[in-house]
Amino acid sequence: NFNRPIREFLNNIFRSRCTGRRPEPHLWPPRSPDLDPLDFFLSRAVKEFAYRSGQQIKSMQELKTRITEVFHRLQNMPDIHRRIRSNIEARLQACLQNNGGHVEV
Repeated sequence: NFNRPIREFLNNIFRSRCTGRRPEPHLWPPRSPDLDPLDFFLSRAVKEFAYRSGQQIKSMQELKTRITEVFHRLQNMPDIHRRIRSNIEARLQACLQNNGGHVEV
């Protein structure tokens, strides 16, 4: 939030460690959302399976039903956990090679 009173409050609490508009100095270590399994796998899988049919979703209930079906499918995939672990290992290596920056794997 860039509201002045909120920025002042955050600056008082976090000093120069608060992220926001041009935080200086930026003391927090870099983080890569590319390493988060929810970002790189789950959200993509849910979207892919939920919208795969190509049919327009007509109601919130239909969307909830499709998402529930996605989770049932994922639970029944025999090697899903091994594939996720293998993928994150590749992402970790790429992140290390990029000095902690964002990666495209």
